[in-house]
Amino acid sequence: MLGTKVKIPTLKSAVALAIRAGTQSGQQQRLRGMGLPSKNGSAGYLYVEIVMKVPENVPEKEKRLWEELQKSSTFNPRNAP
Repeated sequence: MLGTKVKIPTLKSAVALAIRAGTQSGQQQRLRGMGLPSKNGSAGYLYVEIVMKVPENVPEKEKRLWEELQKSSTFNPRNAP
């Protein structure tokens, strides 16, 4: 939700990928020059699919904080485009 940087492996090396705030699960980001080489030798695009994970076990303090946030939030996923 807030954005972050994550380290991902590529064909050449690991790179830091910036995930923008508001990125949705299932969206893709394209990394130029990190994909398979073409016939002329230049590397193509590497596509990265963003997958959001939700914690299964949340400590009680975190749960209370999420519940407080839920009360004050105006976001409704059922009305999102």
